[in-house]
Amino acid sequence: MIDDPVKINEVIEAFKALEGKAKSRQIEDYIISSRGNILPKAYQYGGWDSYRKTINQVIQVYCPGYKKYRHKQYFEKTDHGLFRLVGFNELDHRLVIESGLIDTHEAAHKTKITKKEFDDIVNENKLIGEKGELLVIEYERNRLSSVGRTDLASQIRHVALDFISEGYDVISFDEVGNKIFIEVKTSRSENDSFYISENEFTVAKGLRKSYWIYRVLNCCSNYKIISIQDPYSFIESGQWQMRPINYIVKCT
Repeated sequence: MIDDPVKINEVIEAFKALEGKAKSRQIEDYIISSRGNILPKAYQYGGWDSYRKTINQVIQVYCPGYKKYRHKQYFEKTDHGLFRLVGFNELDHRLVIESGLIDTHEAAHKTKITKKEFDDIVNENKLIGEKGELLVIEYERNRLSSVGRTDLASQIRHVALDFISEGYDVISFDEVGNKIFIEVKTSRSENDSFYISENEFTVAKGLRKSYWIYRVLNCCSNYKIISIQDPYSFIESGQWQMRPINYIVKCT
């Protein structure tokens, strides 16, 4: 038997990689390939049929019709044995949209997302982002004032108010007056992931120790701020994992 069962997030990732629609065997093959050395292990212990069955069960269980999971319906069965990835809550609607799969996610028992609903999500995200930036500015002013640098606290700049392509949202200072460049990532919850643009990635790589990511978690209640210096080092060392969710297509 395989002692490392397939997780729901693996199946979701496989669907996204396969453009949101696939047969269960395609999903199985993708996960097997992603896991690398699972194939020989499965054959060695005679658990191959069981392993494939586990993947298929994950897909089937999270389709409409299972009352236990009716609020967590990740997939929808279509014609010709195909399954389709759907948005089962607001967060995953956003993930699917931002993965370029807006036309593939029809929520179970609901209509497709409308342009207004999409615009509402975008506007809400903008407001949440701005709230996080203001919380970080307040945090930085208090930090500098607490070490007697009120002169620097008064010079903090909210760059994102005027420019959207700098690769950071706030310019602040360390205790000796060196500039630090802060990209703010705000969330309603304490999730363990965030989005970073190609521009932010490039700027972080160039500025290194002068570049910080401030994560504002639980922004609408008892928020907390986590500051991360030189985020590129975490990517470079493999401590953070990144995956592409958008692609540029050049037509020749």
